[in-house]
Amino acid sequence: MTTPYDVIRAGLQELLSWPLSDHEWKLLVDQGQVEAVLTGMKEIHELAVHSLSQLYGPKNPGELAPPKTSGSTRREVVSVLVADEAAKDEKVLAFRADPANHLANWPLALEELYDWIHTRGREDGSEWGLMGWWMNNVPVPEESMRAMIRARSKEELDGVPPVQIAASEVAKHLEIRWLEYAESEIGIERVTIRAGGVLARLKDLSQYLVGRYGWREEQATLFVLTGRVPLIQLVDVEYRRNEQLPALSRIVMTLDPELSVQEVAEEYAFSRRHILGRRPRELSEKHLELARFSIQYKQSESWAERMQSWNAFWQDTHADWQYTEPTNFARDSTQARRRLLGQRKEQGEDGET
Repeated sequence: MTTPYDVIRAGLQELLSWPLSDHEWKLLVDQGQVEAVLTGMKEIHELAVHSLSQLYGPKNPGELAPPKTSGSTRREVVSVLVADEAAKDEKVLAFRADPANHLANWPLALEELYDWIHTRGREDGSEWGLMGWWMNNVPVPEESMRAMIRARSKEELDGVPPVQIAASEVAKHLEIRWLEYAESEIGIERVTIRAGGVLARLKDLSQYLVGRYGWREEQATLFVLTGRVPLIQLVDVEYRRNEQLPALSRIVMTLDPELSVQEVAEEYAFSRRHILGRRPRELSEKHLELARFSIQYKQSESWAERMQSWNAFWQDTHADWQYTEPTNFARDSTQARRRLLGQRKEQGEDGET
């Protein structure tokens, strides 16, 4: 029997163009988002935008400097000074002063932020189905490229015929762009933007501030609209996970050079523990050699033949590494290789005698 929840889920998946997992759907139900559509408080396209933002967007906003008057740390003072420099930036001043941006009552209060952003979004037309699309990494046709190279001035460049690209090629390289902002320190919000709109100009400015002052986008957006001071990051941690070969995963840390060696070590230990959990047991020299040996045999060789080769190679230097049972050799070899690459054990991977 089809329920109203099933109808909404099907409609949402059609808008998103991909299926939602049961876990993702449960998150939306638990948040009351689906109920809001059922009761008419929210349109399904709004649920789609919320889904993209909450399920696939970043979760933790950058911090804001507290309004301290005494006992300030170096980090807080530097943050305030950097924000003061940013407030004098010509691009920031121009955006705040432009009547088209509707900031006559600047600075906005935090409680005004949501209404201001979504009002601008509606005016820009960046609702579902009308959101802006951008092309990324689309090859330019050769005739257009040659015409642009020959142009010697802006006037000549403006006279070049429009670039024509097949819609099927464009569809392969489309992307949706978002403006990120934070109404609190609980989570990051995202709203779609359209080219030429107020929110698109705000995103350009926020990205400029990110590059110039090292803020995060949601911090920069909040600064432009409210004047609140972003707290600079002393440590920024990124985990680059390699799903296929976890041994190639990396923790990338961007550090304030004023941090001490001890502080850096503590930050790394905390990040590593948070990301990886308990420290994995180190492989012994024997197991490292087993992993190396695993690539030196022929696929046609049985585990018994591989074991004989292993025993012959190490009999003079490591008599204690000898094996008598091919099944034990197969188990230790495959486990050593798997552990070194960070791969999970799969059924039937221990080999055959």
